[in-house]
Amino acid sequence: FSGPIKNRSCTDIPCCILFIVYLVGMAIVGILAFMWGNPDRLINPVNSEGKTCGTGDYANKPKLLFFDLTECAPSDLTKAASAFTSLDYVCPTTQVCVEKCPTKNEFGADVPCNKMACKSGTVDPCSLNDSSSREKLVKDGKCAPYYLESEDILHRCIPTVFGSSIKEIVNDKNEPITNNNKNITKDGLEKGSKVVQALIDLQNVGLKVLEDVGNSWWLILAGFGIALVASFLYIVVMRWIAGLMVWLTTYAVLTLLGYGVYYCYTKYKELDDAGESSDFVFTADLSVYKDSKKTWLAFTIILGVFLLILILLLLALRKRIQIAVALIKEGSRAISSMLFTLLFPIIPWLLQLIVFTWFVAVGVYLVTTGDPEFQLKKNESAVTDTLCKYQDQNETCVFVKFSGEVTIFRLQVYHLFGWFWLLNFVIALGQCVLAGSFASYYWAWDKKTDIPTFPVMASFMRTLR
Repeated sequence: FSGPIKNRSCTDIPCCILFIVYLVGMAIVGILAFMWGNPDRLINPVNSEGKTCGTGDYANKPKLLFFDLTECAPSDLTKAASAFTSLDYVCPTTQVCVEKCPTKNEFGADVPCNKMACKSGTVDPCSLNDSSSREKLVKDGKCAPYYLESEDILHRCIPTVFGSSIKEIVNDKNEPITNNNKNITKDGLEKGSKVVQALIDLQNVGLKVLEDVGNSWWLILAGFGIALVASFLYIVVMRWIAGLMVWLTTYAVLTLLGYGVYYCYTKYKELDDAGESSDFVFTADLSVYKDSKKTWLAFTIILGVFLLILILLLLALRKRIQIAVALIKEGSRAISSMLFTLLFPIIPWLLQLIVFTWFVAVGVYLVTTGDPEFQLKKNESAVTDTLCKYQDQNETCVFVKFSGEVTIFRLQVYHLFGWFWLLNFVIALGQCVLAGSFASYYWAWDKKTDIPTFPVMASFMRTLR
């Protein structure tokens, strides 16, 4: 007996059509993103031509060298403040792709000709017979004015002089490194490097997360497998000792929270008494947090609040917990009659994983679309709003960003809304299928004969219909 469900027809057809049309739009956005996007821009730096280092014509030059990092520090105080908070700030100095970062301090024309870092289109320094011609390339701004011992930070060459006590930067001959008759100082380099470092730190956090996930993917999968087996055993045991399992689980959670509060407070007290606590700062290095007493104080408060809330809930709902135990016991019997309901949640979970993967992949390609956009350089530390063409070979033309920001932002909003819609559709689909399956068990007069042969599949078809 199936009751009136056989006579049901499709519902909410207009919304279904709108949903399908929206999904088609998301597919089109994804195809365009894969056609025009370049994820290498998120990992590798971009030079002053708007070309990505380590790819294409610069495949053998993965590092980015700044001609003069002191130009990255704005002279205007208001612009200096925004440089640390805005991703739109542009360092006006020339930036070129190089094979390796410099290993020592040298004048621009003192390095071997094959190691001079020059703009694209500049005559090969090794084809010039005299040093004066190479010096002219440096003075004309076509080649780097100086080179400093640097370290590779996310493929950017950042000077390593900041830990020393020197004021002026010198070469091997103890001669001050200069540019435009101005000595290059440690303070000037440090100010310029901080602007670059602020942007690098933002990128570094995301890359570390991706790297950690890539290195520990097998542990994540193993954890999911163990959780699946443990959940299955837990549900099977609940059929006979539901009350005992519920109360044991509740007391175990209370015990763990209580121990967590005790442990965190003990660590806080140790650091507070020793007076060796480090300052609390936001960083990608998680080891810094364990040495800060504020971290353990925050954990103590958070766990204490959770423990207090849970105790109050147990005191207020102790009678209803008995009803919940009876429902859980009956639910475990229903699962025993329809074993596929235990495995079915894996399908919505996989669908959610696919939807999330699509969202991230399209988002990465979408944010890296657009053509290079250049603006005129106003002075050594500022850029105007006037657009220009880099192929004019004008040293005052500086790459600032990739065009199409407004359009890309709108497509990102469209794609984000579609992801929320599709993700919630998958979640609701799984919930409705399981609800329909358990409804067929609940309304069956005889649990052995009236339950459908494939209750989950029948509920799935009803849900889609």
